[in-house]
Amino acid sequence: MITALDDQLGRIVAALEKKKLRQNTLILFASDNGGATSGLFASGSKSKEERESEVGGIEQGAKAPASNGRLRGGKGGLYEGGVRVPAFANWPGKLKPAVVNEPCTWWISCLRC
Repeated sequence: MITALDDQLGRIVAALEKKKLRQNTLILFASDNGGATSGLFASGSKSKEERESEVGGIEQGAKAPASNGRLRGGKGGLYEGGVRVPAFANWPGKLKPAVVNEPCTWWISCLRC
């Protein structure tokens, strides 16, 4: 999915540059949740029999669909693994490159425009 996102974002940036709009365009990206660590979020609804043969929505012995590294929890949960996600903001000539290592609940406060 990251490759697909990168390819499509590249197409958007190329179109903005072609129309000479890139310098006037703020690009924001953020995920809506952490990775799915439960099969229930990764594979949708299941029958009662399928659910009973699983532990945490994942077939017994199967690997979790995603990893959130050292963060506890994942998609659908309120622990860091579910809500702490990568994000970026890009606006040539307006925003200087920087890394923000603190929680951002509203983009404008994180951008420090």
